[in-house]
Amino acid sequence: MKIVPSNNQKFTKLMKSIYRMEAYVSIPTFKHYINSTSILIHMTIDRINALETLASYWKGPLVIVLFLSEAQDLKYFKKSFEKNKDLKKYAYLHIVYDDYPHMDYPVNFLRNVAVEYSKTNFIISLDVDFVPNIKLYDQLNEMINGDMVFENTAYVIPAFEVKEKKIQRYPLDKMEMVECIQNDTGIQVHKYKGLHSHLPTNYERWIAFDINYSIDYEYTYEPYLFLFKKNLPLYHETFIGYGNDKTSFTLELEASKFKFVVLSNSFIVHQSHPSGSWSKNQGSEASWMKWWEFNRYLAWKYSGFEYQVPQWLKDDCEKGDCPRFWEWKL
Repeated sequence: MKIVPSNNQKFTKLMKSIYRMEAYVSIPTFKHYINSTSILIHMTIDRINALETLASYWKGPLVIVLFLSEAQDLKYFKKSFEKNKDLKKYAYLHIVYDDYPHMDYPVNFLRNVAVEYSKTNFIISLDVDFVPNIKLYDQLNEMINGDMVFENTAYVIPAFEVKEKKIQRYPLDKMEMVECIQNDTGIQVHKYKGLHSHLPTNYERWIAFDINYSIDYEYTYEPYLFLFKKNLPLYHETFIGYGNDKTSFTLELEASKFKFVVLSNSFIVHQSHPSGSWSKNQGSEASWMKWWEFNRYLAWKYSGFEYQVPQWLKDDCEKGDCPRFWEWKL
């Protein structure tokens, strides 16, 4: 398979004009091929410990976009960064300055910055509070050098949670992850809150088989994905703060007729932590208004594309979890 570099990802002019940015504050010593994979991270300074843990498990390029307030201690972050041998070896560091404290965290803009500045053809856009299985970088390189189809295919990396007080470290491979599940120290991520955001992954099948398998998209699905960067849509930057930011990207992949395939021997594990400084709820009405507007945007962009709102979500809305947005009119 011949792969060419992607240069089609562009920032929106508006967001680029709003935020000051300092690119390539740090460049890794690790020499990697363009046909390899980068993990892309957006974060605030209070997540440095989670970043260091992630870097100890991922042995490949790491693109970090730090959202930094002028009032915060950049010296502290740089000192921690410089002392960490994994970050020095593998990480590109870019800074976006928070000059507008009254504005919500521009989560999807930061993701687009990371995509734009990634130096590899393949990417995983990950939240900083996850760690991958220890051999993930090597596993993905084997895929890239094999005969797998990458264009218009989104490879799902199953996400888990573990009872950290009952384990000595995060699982290193699938055998250890399955053992955690069997010992009741590991479960699928968001199993008891936001179940449908990862339900289509089909965790029972992942546990039972060692062969990659195709799945169907379902509404509000928000998996973590291994992607070929060429011709990807941008993350929709109207989603700021907390709510529907990843979900919107996955829905656009479905509108773009992407196929979804679960990687049977790969996984990520969530690190427990207090709520982040930016992850406040925007308010149900505002969040769902953006979601409704985004659905209308997809119908315009993809010639009438529409995904039916499932009954389980309508039932949740009837309970007061969300407004009846599907009934709203232009």
